[in-house]
Amino acid sequence: ADGWMPIGGKPTDLAPHVTRLRELFGAAGKPAPDVSVMTRLPLEDPARAADLARAYADLGATRLVHSNRYADVAEFARAAEAIAGRIRPALA
Repeated sequence: ADGWMPIGGKPTDLAPHVTRLRELFGAAGKPAPDVSVMTRLPLEDPARAADLARAYADLGATRLVHSNRYADVAEFARAAEAIAGRIRPALA
């Protein structure tokens, strides 16, 4: 009971729930919850993917899990490279 892992959902839809969860944790004397959002980033559009990742971070997500199916290891490697090379630096 240390956090929440919403699957999908737009940042604007999740924001009030994250705020409420933080309030409940605070009232219970617990540290801020981990919020691990599972979603699919639009890696074909790195700028849009970075904007979406920033929006999740701004609402209080402590982790962002990119969820997708991959045809093979090469496709997975391309996705990992895009996230590490283009998306993650945009969050710094």
